[in-house]
Amino acid sequence: MAKSATAGALALVCSLAVGTAFLYLLTMQQIRHFAALTLLGLVVIVSVQNVETVDLRFLVWTFSAPRVILLFSLFCVGAIVGWLAHGKRATK
Repeated sequence: MAKSATAGALALVCSLAVGTAFLYLLTMQQIRHFAALTLLGLVVIVSVQNVETVDLRFLVWTFSAPRVILLFSLFCVGAIVGWLAHGKRATK
């Protein structure tokens, strides 16, 4: 058991070292593209796994929509609120 844990830890350290060395060989634009593609892949995975319809109750209204639409809507609202809050703080 300890042998496999040690091997797993060694593999993790080696993969991190190789990944770090790989990042030093890339330009900043390539790193941004890699990060954007990774995030896009995660968004696709979340979208595929959250297609069922859910009900959202707000005061007296009830909305039915796929969960991924609600997640995306709440993300956009949070991004807008964060952007507006940052703008208020930056002007002080």
